[in-house]
Amino acid sequence: MRRVAFVLLGVWLGGCVQGDEVFPAEAGVDNRLPRAGAALFTTLQNVALEIVLTGSDPDGDPLVFEIVESAAHGVLLAGGSGDRGARAGGERVHYTPDIDFFGVDGFAFRVSDGQAWSEPARVTLSVNLPSCGDGVLSAGEECDDENLVTGDGCSASCLLEPTFYAAPPERISGALRCSTAYSNTGRKVSLDTFGRVYGAMICRDGLHTVTSGDGGATWSPPQMLGLDAASPEDLAPDGAGSDEIDELEAAIAGGPEGVAYVAAVAQRGLYVSRTEDGGITWTPPELLDDAPIDTQVSMATRGDAVFIAIVVDGGIRVYHSDDGGRSGFAAHLVAQENFYIDVVVDERSGDVFTVSEFSEIFIRRSGDTSMPFDPVISPPGLSAFMDVAGARGQLYIVGGSFFSSGTEVLAIPMNALHTSRTIPGLPPNNIYHARAIAANELGHAYVVTALDDDTIQLDRVGFQAEEVAADDQRALGEGGFPAVAALPRDDGAVVLFEGEDGGVFATVVLY
Repeated sequence: MRRVAFVLLGVWLGGCVQGDEVFPAEAGVDNRLPRAGAALFTTLQNVALEIVLTGSDPDGDPLVFEIVESAAHGVLLAGGSGDRGARAGGERVHYTPDIDFFGVDGFAFRVSDGQAWSEPARVTLSVNLPSCGDGVLSAGEECDDENLVTGDGCSASCLLEPTFYAAPPERISGALRCSTAYSNTGRKVSLDTFGRVYGAMICRDGLHTVTSGDGGATWSPPQMLGLDAASPEDLAPDGAGSDEIDELEAAIAGGPEGVAYVAAVAQRGLYVSRTEDGGITWTPPELLDDAPIDTQVSMATRGDAVFIAIVVDGGIRVYHSDDGGRSGFAAHLVAQENFYIDVVVDERSGDVFTVSEFSEIFIRRSGDTSMPFDPVISPPGLSAFMDVAGARGQLYIVGGSFFSSGTEVLAIPMNALHTSRTIPGLPPNNIYHARAIAANELGHAYVVTALDDDTIQLDRVGFQAEEVAADDQRALGEGGFPAVAALPRDDGAVVLFEGEDGGVFATVVLY
């Protein structure tokens, strides 16, 4: 049985109808011709329409409506009689487009005041393909809130966005022995614009990914991407751990809905892979560069734009694609001193920042897709083993407390890179590669730290906060090498970390 929906449209322009009765003109008065009103109506494919025809009579006589030319690509039920093309005693017409038809259709009608008929008027019918954002729930859509905005519960593809719930640490690496080392040299967790979570794990047999489409409540089994270290000797007999894997590093970054990217330095080359189905399948790893001199890899995304940074002789090499790598990547050498590096893209302006540390912090900015970078700026501050995030016009930098500033977040305005301010209140730590940061579109930052007692702590840094509030500290359990991703609209974060038993755990924290 075919199911249709009816939409009532139309404007009354004058005259009246009372059943099939036609009132004669008053005696002795010259009759003036009535007029039928042309109109345009729209509907969606396979959606019926109830139309109110319009007409007017200068003498104020009641009108009768008649269809004189029927629709070519649909069925008209005139006046509710069910007779196609029949004389109608009323102005209501039901139009049902032919199954799966879309395009322009139409019909003609005229009106009578009981003494004369008007000239025919044309009603044009535009039958459109369903589209997300039109406010009509169509086949294949889970929701339609009349916009293409992501983050309001209904995504830009009209799918219900996942709701995040606080979830305790859960092992997501299965029986594999895996590690999240290191988040500051290769980000291990990210979200796409839909809110789907993607994780990267370096395991004994190579690089694996995991995904969650329900806000971290459940996770997919680990999926092998086919990348491993340079040789078996790079892996200790018992598998994972930062000290055992020296030739494999990876970063993961979410893109548009269902899209994510993995960039990995493996087998002494830079490789990239992409998923477009929410992590179910990944493209075969593509070799981009065979000259990295360090296993660090950083990646940032903005829509379909992807930026990947690695360390090479002469500085930082940034790979850039505006279409998710489908047409390849362009390479740009950025002369910049470095020990640790990161690349950040501003979601609002599209500006790209390369950030590095080498006894001090260095930043270069590019505001052009051809990737010319401004001269190096060195703002006040220092952060060892740094990790960088950017949101709402701010760069946030954190690191270890080996030197003077490890218990502070360094905030640098994107429009004033020569300045900085410190936000105190982070816990001290003296472990290498033990701190990571992420930020959401609200400008809130989330810092995750592996403490000296082998426990994990999450701290929230509110936008424009003067200090890290003690009330925003969250203890997450025992582990190390934490990675963090900020939730896209909820106030919280997803954290991945390496457990004491050699597995990778995930937890969702809400504030």
